[in-house]
Amino acid sequence: MTRLVKDHFGWKDDGKGVEEVEREKEGREPTNRQGQLEEEMRKALSGASNLSAPGLGGIGYRLIKMVMGIKLGDELMREVPKNLAREGIPKECQNSKVMMIPKPGKDHNKTKGW
Repeated sequence: MTRLVKDHFGWKDDGKGVEEVEREKEGREPTNRQGQLEEEMRKALSGASNLSAPGLGGIGYRLIKMVMGIKLGDELMREVPKNLAREGIPKECQNSKVMMIPKPGKDHNKTKGW
């Protein structure tokens, strides 16, 4: 279970910010990434299912999508990338509860079986 979570969620407690991790992955030099992070967030949000389970705070993608285009959503889309670029991913956000549900008739030793 631990291996599956690490393989697919990749959370590390190394104190690196999103900008630094992305730069390392792509072999890029440091840049101002707030605008890019905002665009990446919007893209990820648009591809997220409204049927996904909400996070530990009880807020799901559907609610976040509903506030887009109003002041609250606009502020959220500015503040989150700004804080991620400046401070990295908060430890609170690196904690997650994952419920592995086995797919019937699949190999449970493989990720696709869950």
